[in-house]
Amino acid sequence: MRLPDPSRSRALLLGASLFTDPELPDLPGVRNNLADLAEILVGPAGTALSSEYCIALADESDRGVIGQQLNTAATEAEDMLLVYYAGHGLVGMDGQLYLSLPDTRSNPDMVSWTALPFELVRNTLAKARADNRVLILDCCFSGTAIDLMTDVTTAVSGQLTVAGTCTLASSPANRPSRAPSGARHTAYTGELLALLRNGIEDPGIDMLTLDVIHEHLQKTLPSKGFPRPERRSTRNIGHLALARNRRNPHIDPTALVILAEELGDAGDGQGAERLNRQAALQNNATAMTNLGWLLYGRGELVEAEQWFRQAAAQDNAAAMNNLGSLLEERGETAEAEQLYSRAAAQGHALAMCNLGWILDRRGELTKAEQLYRQAAAQDDASAMNNLGWLLDRRGEPTEAEQWYRQAATQNVAAAMYNLGSLLDRHGEPTEAEQWYRQAATQNSVLAMNNLGQLLDRHGKLTEAEQWYRQAATQGNALAMSNLGWLLDRRGELIEAEQLYRQAAAQDNASAMNNLGWLLDRRGEPTEAEQWYRRAAALGNALAMNNLGSLRERQGKLAEAEQLYRQAAASNNALAMSNLASLFERRGALVEAERWYRQSIEEGNAEAAGKLESLTRRLRRT
Repeated sequence: MRLPDPSRSRALLLGASLFTDPELPDLPGVRNNLADLAEILVGPAGTALSSEYCIALADESDRGVIGQQLNTAATEAEDMLLVYYAGHGLVGMDGQLYLSLPDTRSNPDMVSWTALPFELVRNTLAKARADNRVLILDCCFSGTAIDLMTDVTTAVSGQLTVAGTCTLASSPANRPSRAPSGARHTAYTGELLALLRNGIEDPGIDMLTLDVIHEHLQKTLPSKGFPRPERRSTRNIGHLALARNRRNPHIDPTALVILAEELGDAGDGQGAERLNRQAALQNNATAMTNLGWLLYGRGELVEAEQWFRQAAAQDNAAAMNNLGSLLEERGETAEAEQLYSRAAAQGHALAMCNLGWILDRRGELTKAEQLYRQAAAQDDASAMNNLGWLLDRRGEPTEAEQWYRQAATQNVAAAMYNLGSLLDRHGEPTEAEQWYRQAATQNSVLAMNNLGQLLDRHGKLTEAEQWYRQAATQGNALAMSNLGWLLDRRGELIEAEQLYRQAAAQDNASAMNNLGWLLDRRGEPTEAEQWYRRAAALGNALAMNNLGSLRERQGKLAEAEQLYRQAAASNNALAMSNLASLFERRGALVEAERWYRQSIEEGNAEAAGKLESLTRRLRRT
């Protein structure tokens, strides 16, 4: 018993669901038959065919197109060639079987002219070079065609035997197949799909072979009032399987985990969960971890935690790390740290990175760096990025850049953003922009904002606005503030104020300062002062300067000086210049000169003109 070799096998699925002849009732379930059977055949739990090797033709009227696809499959297939047809089966005046197409006319004189002769399919299968040929016919002999068959059994049965082929037929030749009204599938194919998807409760069956499939359908279909299906088979082809039995309770749990992973990769989350549960109930720690992760991903945290804890009790490092992440999100950092430590001791790279991040935030940078380096040595990209960030903050940009680059080449958006930021700060805007763009396309809102800032600085305001808006719509407060400032400069003050207030509500100091500045210019000094003070309390140097300017205009010179000094201590060039002007008006010209010079050193060109004026005054004194 075995599954076919997917690289050496082909499948052609044919079906007719809509008919122009009123004597041939439509079969809406046929389209679903084709789509769902194809999904199983290309899925990892089925024959795992490539989608290009499993062709479904629904309601195809052109016999040439069908012939081309059938001949191509018959020529290419070396292991298995599977042909499936669902629709009306008709017998012509010549006593031959025909497969209906959408334009087929049921009048016996016209059947052979408008339908697909089964003889063509039969001959192609007989000549195919595939070692195993499978023909599945889900045909409804219906309407006037039945009335015209004087001996349907004799006419049809003999034709279903194809040399070297296993033929599965949905019903005897003298009985119509069934297509239940309103059902998603026709009766035979519906039961076939259910079997392939769900398996059968039998500890002795690992594979759903053609023999097993037929024997099962022979029991289930008649028990539900449907015709008993038939089979024609040659050689040992009946031992070929179309799927694994998903409900075999004695399947090795390791095999179940592997199959569950394949299903998950193919997008079958429910199938993956079911198999992981089955293996987890057999005490498989990997399955417990995987099941917990599936539940965690969809927000079912209570059950996820239970499975993580069971797997962690078996010293499963991945489970310890995942449980640590769950607990850390819940604020239970102490237990999370313990779990990370246990997993890290087993060499789990992601746990090392997570533990390092806890220590990093706690200020234990030496231990954090050691863990980051150990995890990075295992090619953990998140650790590379975190290590770069630690070195960047420590003033070691050269090595930081190296780690950022390694992580960025592994598609870590945070590393792309950090690398762009480092390059931006070091005067390399062209490459910085490239990395910002790559990170932004991965939905990094920080990168979107920084890209907007870079473009803003270079006068590319239209695109800058677009990136600011993308980041702002995702809740980034700094982008809201920056977008507001762009609109403010453009004179669109109503929307600018709205954005400032939204960002300020998130405690963004820059937005608070900008809102204060807008209100200050509008002649609302009381509220402006409130926002300046809130921003200054958060350490915003520009707000300290603006508040100092406001208080100076209000005649509160002592407080203004104090605020200017605070802002100047944060290297705010404008505050240095304002402080110099304050001293100059007070007559303290030497002190004024000193602050003008510091302001110039910080890049304030306007201070140079003021210093020149002051120098002339000093010469005259």
